[in-house]
Amino acid sequence: MISDYVYFCGARGLRAYGEEWSRRLVGSPSVPCSVLPSPGGALLWGHTIEGDRLFLVPQAHGTWTVSAFRRGWGDWHDTGLGFGEWFRGALAGALAIDWLPQWEPGPHPVERVDS
Repeated sequence: MISDYVYFCGARGLRAYGEEWSRRLVGSPSVPCSVLPSPGGALLWGHTIEGDRLFLVPQAHGTWTVSAFRRGWGDWHDTGLGFGEWFRGALAGALAIDWLPQWEPGPHPVERVDS
């Protein structure tokens, strides 16, 4: 967990997390893509304390970009940014993201949370 807000799914739990949410999101009008382990699906890698689900979505040119199901708005948000660019920008407060806190530039507290 970073700054008591963003939760990352650890490597050991990533598959089970994806399988659970893949089943929950099948046919969801708010998540317009399949979720891994479904073929061609997006990687669900975490969530926020607000219940927003965070994804890496495969793009036609072989890259992956960050997208989110924003629970508070009930919509899908594509950032068009790769993970590194999005993550650095979000934690530095350099991106205009109205659904994330306005963090001051790091360092940010990191805590291991076991489920």
